[in-house]
Formats: sequence, C-alpha cells, structure tokens
Amino acid sequence: MSKFTRKLKSMIGGQLVHRQRDDWGELLVLDQRRRRILTFGTAFEQSAMDREQPSLLVHDYARAMMLVLAWCQPRSATLLGLGGGSLVRALAHHFPELDIEAVELRQAVVDIARQWFGLPEGDTVRIHTADAGLHLQQMAETSTDLILADLFSAHGMSAAQTGPGFLHHCRRVLTDQGWLVVNLHGLPEEMDPIARGMQSLFAEVFLCPVQGGNDIYFASVQPRPGPIHQHYEAMQQLEEQLNIRLDLLYRRLLRPPR
Repeated sequence: MSKFTRKLKSMIGGQLVHRQRDDWGELLVLDQRRRRILTFGTAFEQSAMDREQPSLLVHDYARAMMLVLAWCQPRSATLLGLGGGSLVRALAHHFPELDIEAVELRQAVVDIARQWFGLPEGDTVRIHTADAGLHLQQMAETSTDLILADLFSAHGMSAAQTGPGFLHHCRRVLTDQGWLVVNLHGLPEEMDPIARGMQSLFAEVFLCPVQGGNDIYFASVQPRPGPIHQHYEAMQQLEEQLNIRLDLLYRRLLRPPR
C-alpha cells in the first residue's frame, strides 16, 4: 500500500476494497462500517452508500436535492453526474415508473458504480458515458421534466455547470412544468452570477444551504403561487417514502436576493 493510500485511509477510515486510475486520476472505494464510500483520490467523499439499505440517501446535499419531489411529479429525469449512483438508486427504487437518464464523463466511474454500488439499469434507467455539457446541448427541446446537476471532480465543482451556456440549455430542454436542481459549492457570500442567471431564465429560484458549504439551487419554469413552504404535507409524505428526514432541510429554504 502506498504512502498516499495509507494517508487517505487514515483521514477517511475504513477498508480499501478497490483502487484504480484513469485519465482523470485516482478512484478509490472504501468500506467504513455500514457505509461504502467512493472518493476521487482525496479526503472528500464523492459518494456514499448504506450497504444494508442501498436506496437510502446518506449525504445531506443529496437529500436536499430530492426536496424538489415535494413540488412536482416528473415523468422523466436527467441526472448530470453519476458518482456512486446515489440519486439513481433512490429514484429507481422509490419511483419505478420514472424514466431516468444519467450522464457521466468517466467510464471508470460508471464501471465502479455498477460493480461496487449496485447501479440499477433497465428499461427505465439509461446511463451515458459522455461530457454532460455536450450531452445537454444535444438534447431535444422540452425533453425532460427534471434536471439534477451534480458535477464534481477531485478538485471541486466542475466548470461545466457554471459555464455561460449551461443554464440556457437546461431551460431549453425542460418541459413547461420542469425543474432544475443544481448542487453548487464554494460560492461567494455576495450574490453570484449563477443565481442571477437562474433568475433571468426561470420563473422561480430558491435555495437550500447545506452543511459542508453546499448550496442546492432550485429553479422552476413556471411561477409557484404562494409561499415556498406551503407544501409541508407533501414534504412529510416524501420523508416517509424515502425513509429519510427532510424537515430540517425544508425549513432552510429561502429565496436568494435579486
């Protein structure tokens, strides 16, 4: 075992069960008690799975992204970024009729998600190995009800989901009842251009700050009547369905200033 691997294990803990490298760097899978962790060669967990309940969402940012399902009932969802497949597993398990398309840049990540994280695939789940930004550009107009963007590399948030054309293409491919959900990290405290871009393209924008420095942004094509917390009962039903706690995240929802 290399000095690097020993140091990483000491920071994260657990048993190293798989390690490989591709053109973008290291990929490691570690087992830590009930959890299985994917990391891109850093101390940051790229993805985590409860090995006894694979469909259970472990990280708060992933749970926060699922809050969108308290406000809409999509028939199709496009996931930009795969990791260990946490969102795909949860959606496929709890919403078996949902048509899911996931896009991942690294074939090695897809292979690991299949071998080590029980990535579901079938008639309603399709996985594409492609650049998410290019894939988004090639999608047809109004072709998906929901976009979940979670694009990160070993060095942080991918520039693909902060580029000037990203939001325009998201708006273009969403249906009239569509929603965009983006996991952003490390944004400045002052109003950022990403949020301003959302506000110029979408009828409604609000966010959920998550512990660890993540901000989950929600943007809807259509305006939402009433306050953003009016669907508390739907959120409670979603909690029961997903078997996770969402109320504390729900209470953090706020509208960014214009």
